[in-house]
Amino acid sequence: MRQTTLALATALFLAGCERSLEARLVGRWHMPNASVEMTFSPDHTFSIVSGPKPTTGTWRAEGKQLTMITHLESLSMDDISTCTIQTHDEELIFTLCSSISTRDAQQFGERRADGFRTVYKRAR
Repeated sequence: MRQTTLALATALFLAGCERSLEARLVGRWHMPNASVEMTFSPDHTFSIVSGPKPTTGTWRAEGKQLTMITHLESLSMDDISTCTIQTHDEELIFTLCSSISTRDAQQFGERRADGFRTVYKRAR
């Protein structure tokens, strides 16, 4: 009985020590074999650098879902991407579910990309 209680207490302690998904996301990530770098900041802003001008926006995580909202100034529209994410040690895996385009709070386009996976590695 005592060993069972100790094992249960240890398991609960270790489960409580796991960092939240948000905490694991914060930092710089890069796509291997491509010149793409993504940075998630603690203030829930992000940037993606893959060309001369970075893409920026805000993010939020709920469960295993990540929502990224990008304001595309030149097109006067927002792009709302929702994906499922997994983190494994130093790896971040995105599985894109949908991307919705809005202008003046009106939806005018939706793209579904179920199963499209992108893998990023934590940048050093």
